[in-house]
Amino acid sequence: QKRNPLIRILSYCVMPNHYHFLIQPQSSQDLAKFMHAVMFVYARYIQRKYNKVGHIWQGRYKSSLIEKEDYLLRCGYYIEDNPRRAGLVKELRDWRWSSYHFYAYGRPDPVVDMDEEYINLGQTGEERQLNYQERMGEFKAQDKKLVFFIRQKLDHGILGSEEFTKEMVERFS
Repeated sequence: QKRNPLIRILSYCVMPNHYHFLIQPQSSQDLAKFMHAVMFVYARYIQRKYNKVGHIWQGRYKSSLIEKEDYLLRCGYYIEDNPRRAGLVKELRDWRWSSYHFYAYGRPDPVVDMDEEYINLGQTGEERQLNYQERMGEFKAQDKKLVFFIRQKLDHGILGSEEFTKEMVERFS
């Protein structure tokens, strides 16, 4: 069920010192409002818990345009596999604070707003889960190359095919 009409959270991962969201906003203003709320609430929590004052975050959040199709799924992998790459766990399944368990095992997750277009990997829940696990394994096999590709593209603010990138540059330049 959809909780926030302004945004949809497709994937996420909460790390000890940062977080990642794959969000589909209704507009750029909606993304800014959501991120402001998340950052404000978390900062207040940390300030109260540790009796701190001042800034919690060292910089502004990053946002990028991402082409649908396989690029969203690749970005979801990049997000969910963060703890393994950071050496906090050996496998994706070992990290509780991500959307991986929702997609790979069908476990309820109040954070995720499932989008059939994002996870179009089968007709049934079980089929989607098995295909998701398989696809994440394929991404893991090409991890170094895939991570380099995603970071390079996200640094430029657009993750997608050459045609998509060209179209977005022309549209927003």
